[in-house]
Amino acid sequence: MSRRGILTALLLLSLPLAASAAKNAKKKPAQSPAKPASKMVSATFDGLALRSIGPALMSGRIADIAVDPSDQSTWYVGVGSGGVWKTTNAGTT
Repeated sequence: MSRRGILTALLLLSLPLAASAAKNAKKKPAQSPAKPASKMVSATFDGLALRSIGPALMSGRIADIAVDPSDQSTWYVGVGSGGVWKTTNAGTT
């Protein structure tokens, strides 16, 4: 696999993280220095219940990326959980 393919894959994988971080940075309200921070007490969390949010052991690690030498838009991506993904449009979907 070429270095260009690896760098492209890493860039495509990091774009959603950068966009999410920028989006979250805009949402933070400005805090007034005169206003005291609220205290975290158990009553604040009384209405919350534990729930499953999905598989905790799957971290989404990319184990390997292979690009078809005859068609640069076809990629095979091996993930840490053992699955293999295929894209035919250079990782767009």
